[in-house]
Amino acid sequence: MLQAHLEQTPNTLGQHAIIITIQDNGAPLTTPAVQLETTMSHAGMASQMIPMESLGDGRYTANLNIDMLGEWVFIVHVPDPTGATSARQKTLPAFNIQ
Repeated sequence: MLQAHLEQTPNTLGQHAIIITIQDNGAPLTTPAVQLETTMSHAGMASQMIPMESLGDGRYTANLNIDMLGEWVFIVHVPDPTGATSARQKTLPAFNIQ
């Protein structure tokens, strides 16, 4: 069973370094081909696929520009040894600019 944990920078607009830790049955994932799909929860927003870079020990990173206020949905796409892809979804709370 795949498990994913998301680390994000503070809730602000702009550039974000996203780090995701992925484990398979408690062991760090070692596949090099993880992708991050980003979209917003409201209708009409096109999704974007971003390749993630492996940091080792099941940690993957991607840089992205969050340029709109609202609720973002992150979907992690992880291929298994057969080439099939598992997807894990993480919804981030609304970004509030003060």
